[in-house]
Amino acid sequence: ELQELLQDHAREMRFLEYDKPFYCASYWDWDERGGFIHVSPLVWGTSHRTCPAMNYHWIATDAEDDYVSYQDGLTSLLQASSPII
Repeated sequence: ELQELLQDHAREMRFLEYDKPFYCASYWDWDERGGFIHVSPLVWGTSHRTCPAMNYHWIATDAEDDYVSYQDGLTSLLQASSPII
């Protein structure tokens, strides 16, 4: 359902499964200036719709350290995860 909704709006889309702590993340143009990364930890007993979230934007010439950490995290995730769709 989500894949159908986003397929005309995303340059690339992957749904991955990982057996470590539960996080949801969206990376939009994350590899270039103007990119956006959204990260939300899933809190036990809380709906995924109301969990706290963190948003990172690459707006300066160089990405900030937190943004780069999530870029590096995505690289690690892609190596350690399995596609589910």
